[in-house]
Parts: sequence; structure tokens; C-alpha cells
Amino acid sequence: LPNLKNGEIEENTFRVVQDDTLIIDGIEYDCVVVQRIREHENRITKYWLAKSLENLLIKTLDDNDDKTVEITMTKLLSFG
Repeated sequence: LPNLKNGEIEENTFRVVQDDTLIIDGIEYDCVVVQRIREHENRITKYWLAKSLENLLIKTLDDNDDKTVEITMTKLLSFG
């Protein structure tokens, strides 16, 4: 992933933490949830990847000491 502060590409480690189901725009998506491993931070970042959409990222949860930020897809648009 690119480092947002300096643009350099960083190697990151993730682990699978659970399976989950999200309903977005009336459609149910089975997801695998992965968590980014950070060895020297209390920050937790989880990503929901939709299995039926070739692991498309549909939700991100970023939780640290100061705040929690959640971003979730609201609608899937087709470009074909």
C-alpha cells in the first residue's frame, strides 16, 4: 500500500479475522474481514472484502485512540 504521507510503497501484513455478511443497497454480500497488523501501534484497521465481487473492498473501519472512521460502500455501479 502507498504511504499517504510520503507516497512510498510500503509492505503491509494482514490476517483474516472473521467472515461477515453486509447488506448494501438491498444486496447481501458474504465478506472476509482482514485486519492490518501493526506491531508498534494501538490503531486497528479492518477491511471487508466481498467474496462474490472478487474480493472488492466494500467497508473499512479504522480505530485508534482519538477517533474511529468507518467507510462503507452504499451502491455498486456497473460500468459495462
